[in-house]
Amino acid sequence: MTERENILAILRYQPYERMPVVSFGYWPETLRKWAEEGHISAGEAEGYARCGDNSEADFAIMRRLGFDFNWNACVGGMNKSVFARDYAAIDREIERLRPLIALGGYIPCPDHRIAPDAKFENVQYYCERLASLSL
Repeated sequence: MTERENILAILRYQPYERMPVVSFGYWPETLRKWAEEGHISAGEAEGYARCGDNSEADFAIMRRLGFDFNWNACVGGMNKSVFARDYAAIDREIERLRPLIALGGYIPCPDHRIAPDAKFENVQYYCERLASLSL
């Protein structure tokens, strides 16, 4: 059973192999502190700050800490800051998420609340693009 199959079994109240140890991501300040303390590299901290959840830096940090996967590989994890930008930024974010969406079992939604600087039209565009997405 893969990690994805295991977590989906848990969410569906089905038999599973083991309880996963799940990350929900990190604050950049926390990672800078850990890098200064020598627990992770400065490159890992900067890589996560630049690329976020489910990036190579995130995978490296998760392995070091002992997490099995980042929850945002199943739900959320999209870069909500695109809502304050433009359609091109939203399109790039959707393309970044496309491999996760293609795996199945991933829900590409904003995790937590949408920020005050979000433009209504951009959030609406994101929803329309996802609704019409074909893989």
